[in-house]
Amino acid sequence: MNKFFLFESCYVNAKIIEIPLFTYLHGLPEEQQFIVYHIEQEIMKDAFEKYKTGKKISSSFFKCDNYLLTNDRKQGTYKICDYNDIEKNDSYLIKGYEIHLVAKKAFVHETGSYRYARGLQIYTTKTYEDIIKYFQNRQMIYEEIVKEINIWPEEKKKIFQEMYTPIQTQLVKK
Repeated sequence: MNKFFLFESCYVNAKIIEIPLFTYLHGLPEEQQFIVYHIEQEIMKDAFEKYKTGKKISSSFFKCDNYLLTNDRKQGTYKICDYNDIEKNDSYLIKGYEIHLVAKKAFVHETGSYRYARGLQIYTTKTYEDIIKYFQNRQMIYEEIVKEINIWPEEKKKIFQEMYTPIQTQLVKK
């Protein structure tokens, strides 16, 4: 499903966004803080029905603490949380195109974690596994491109770097 609910600063009056979640997230300005929550399909269906009738939906409608994904603007990273087990001592950190399993508790347990909820609140049916798979696939594609470039002759690499370094810099920042 390529729909999700979005709440801006006041957490009232949801918007339905009908594009893929990652397309939306990658299009956000770098400084935009967000947190993504997982909700079950039935809750999403109920929310859509309520939304279609013109009734207002606030973030409290979802009664959700299934933390899934956030960004850390200061470090330029994404942080993934397994909402089924937020107490486990491993979580994922994404920087650029690299995904790392880190031996520490989920971002919701960090000092100052309240800052993650200060921006956009996004509710989706995407799962923890969907998020991990997306970032792993993205990393594999990037690694394949790098391998291909590494076997090019030096003069071709130089031309490529001159042409695409500004573009690559922009992509890595997303």
